[in-house]
Amino acid sequence: MVFASYALSLSLFDKFIFCLLSCRRKKIDQVAIWITE
Repeated sequence: MVFASYALSLSLFDKFIFCLLSCRRKKIDQVAIWITE
């Protein structure tokens, strides 16, 4: 049971970091497009 909750929290944490990275990448792409235009 403890291991299951730990894996669940880890997956949520991974999703959070992945969302942060994807959001940051989108912002960088938007800035790059804005600069190149």
